[in-house]
Amino acid sequence: MYITMYYFLVFLFYSFIGYIVEMTALGIENKKIANRGFLTGPIIPVFGIGVMLLISLLDNFKDNIFLVFILGVIITGLVENFTGLILEKIFHNKWWDYSHRKDNINGRLCWINLILFGIAAVIIVCYFHPWMINHFNKLSELSVIILGWILMALFIMDVAYSVMLAYKLRSKIIVVEKLKNEKIEIIKEKLLNIHLHELRFFRAFPHLSKSRVGSIIKERLENHKEKQKNR
Repeated sequence: MYITMYYFLVFLFYSFIGYIVEMTALGIENKKIANRGFLTGPIIPVFGIGVMLLISLLDNFKDNIFLVFILGVIITGLVENFTGLILEKIFHNKWWDYSHRKDNINGRLCWINLILFGIAAVIIVCYFHPWMINHFNKLSELSVIILGWILMALFIMDVAYSVMLAYKLRSKIIVVEKLKNEKIEIIKEKLLNIHLHELRFFRAFPHLSKSRVGSIIKERLENHKEKQKNR
């Protein structure tokens, strides 16, 4: 049990660090702060998964910085591409898209990000993780187990809630796609029972707002939000 919770906490830690980095970078780029994660909480699991893979697979190569960089680019690229593909298949829409960039790869990846991921792999595997683990190991086994159970319960609830919201959004996107040949006003009238908390996905993944379907749903949500403020 201790080992399971130990690695789960490490996974959550890097998921949180990834969230901070992503939110900061895109906050600077877009000049506004928004939750950039699929989940409601301040973590992005794909970063945690990516780092755990890097640590597991590259620990034996940490004395060779160039090799860690190359393998880091490959591993993180595969994780991001696979995650994007799965989300597209399940939720019927792209959650991010780099197609507008000249260095994109199938719209799901871009070379600049891959190079940055490779650099991050070197920093984490060769320097940061060994330092972090030395401090992390100072926690008692009981502390790790208790904290692990609490955070795992919260994590599971967050995943269930976010997936439920995403599926509701998916069903509305499918409805709009079926009606895409009708007039916009008619489509808007068909979009009933839209909830404000679904707007979070449009803030987290701006690409959703750029599509015809996304712009309609976002407009509907924002209009409803404005009405609520004026009451």
